[in-house]
Amino acid sequence: MTAYRYKARTAKGAPRSGLIQAVDQDEVTRLLVRQGLTVEAISREPTQRTFKLQRRASAHALVQFYHQFAALIGAGMPLLRSLDTLVSLTADREIKTAIEEVSRSVSEGSTLADALRRHPRIFSEVAVSVIDAAESGGSIDTAMTRLADHVERAKAIRDNARSALIYPSLIVLVTLGAIIALITFVVPTFENLFTTSGVSLPLATRILLGVSDVITTWWPLMVVGLLLSVLGLRTAYAVPHVRLVIDRVILKLPLFGPLVTKIAIARVSRTLASLMAAGVGILDAISSSSRTAGNKVIEEAMVKARGSVERGVDFSGSLSLYPEIPRLMSDMVGVGEQSGRLDIMLAKVADFYEHEVNAEVQGLLKVIEPALIVVIGMVLSGLVVAMYLPIFDMIATVDTNL
Repeated sequence: MTAYRYKARTAKGAPRSGLIQAVDQDEVTRLLVRQGLTVEAISREPTQRTFKLQRRASAHALVQFYHQFAALIGAGMPLLRSLDTLVSLTADREIKTAIEEVSRSVSEGSTLADALRRHPRIFSEVAVSVIDAAESGGSIDTAMTRLADHVERAKAIRDNARSALIYPSLIVLVTLGAIIALITFVVPTFENLFTTSGVSLPLATRILLGVSDVITTWWPLMVVGLLLSVLGLRTAYAVPHVRLVIDRVILKLPLFGPLVTKIAIARVSRTLASLMAAGVGILDAISSSSRTAGNKVIEEAMVKARGSVERGVDFSGSLSLYPEIPRLMSDMVGVGEQSGRLDIMLAKVADFYEHEVNAEVQGLLKVIEPALIVVIGMVLSGLVVAMYLPIFDMIATVDTNL
């Protein structure tokens, strides 16, 4: 997503300007035209690099905001008064600041969706699209409830995956800490003992002592190198072509590749279902949902499918053209198109893949945990054996001399 600055006029000739997040200038034009604006100028906003730390609003705070907004609008409270009330109700500092600016923009004549669009770190493109469609239909409270459900479901699948990885991650971190402590503090003590004894050291012990010397001598450079490597990988991943290659490799990995695909399809399907249920057009819904995939390969497949739909091909037929999209999704979309309830079918696809992700994560854990225990046991056993082999030789030498 790139920031674009635009100048436009309303149907009554009033000037309108601001920032908007979009993929390219064509999408900016489509978004502005949908708002009833006549575009006069569009320019790309220069990227401003800053060291100021910014954080996104938490999912919990967003869910609470959407529910509160839905309750206020559903009770018949006017939009501006609802926004002012939400400022006092919201505890999250980022959301509070955004709501204050949104309220000010709405009071100056901006639409709610347009005002929210100026805060992409808080309100996603999906949220803006749903609210934009809801403003036309006069069902903002329903849209807010739907967004709360969407955020909750996305958070649930993310939290399940994270919580499942906590235990193996802790095992790995504790083990690495123990290994580094042994190599850094214990092994040098044994090295002094071995040096004074004059015993010929086994290959495993010599390798261990060499590793210990390297770590204790060069650890500052190693830490800097690790940080630079992580920074370099993150910078490279931000380049579209590099990210496409990396994401394609990830999809081909055994065990993890199918899991990543299911997570991406679950996200896309859930987002598509939410957007279409809110009344967003199929082309705009595909554009917005494709960017929630989290994998560039799946995203590009959805973008290409959108192009086919724009040329007149049905959505299910467009999806079936791309092997990255599972057959189940294209078949269910076909059923939804025939029955006229595409949003419901997409929600069922999302439910299915979310269930599959949870089951597959648990299955992976059953494989990873014992494998980790075996590998860690072998590594620690190897370290102990490498340290104690020379001691056994020393004892044998002493016995021989006696």
